[in-house]
Amino acid sequence: NLASWNMDDIIAWFNFYGVDFKLSDRNKDIEDMTDDDIKLDITTEEFSQFVKSPKVIGVDIFLDKIGLDQDKDKELCKKFSTGRTYLVNEECDYYCNKYGYDLIPTEMKHKTKKKKKKKNANVQD
Repeated sequence: NLASWNMDDIIAWFNFYGVDFKLSDRNKDIEDMTDDDIKLDITTEEFSQFVKSPKVIGVDIFLDKIGLDQDKDKELCKKFSTGRTYLVNEECDYYCNKYGYDLIPTEMKHKTKKKKKKKNANVQD
């Protein structure tokens, strides 16, 4: 289904996960910027490829193409990373809502499971 997304779907997905490009270091000084002004220098195929395998395109290259910088936009990059992890593991609420799938409970999601394992490992030490 991801291959059938258009740029509007991709922008909506970023918005769903709180990645507001208007707040990025690159765009923060642009007055009266709207969502319509956001231009991502990626194709839908590149987005789909990156979600599935970030190393193919390269994280820094992809982030630059969408106007984010890992050092200057840490919070936005963190939100993007969380959303990408959920999307690639089929745990994404936006994706589930879009296609009518059951939502995955937060405590069962990929990143939450890893954190639980780490906490449990610390308790056993």
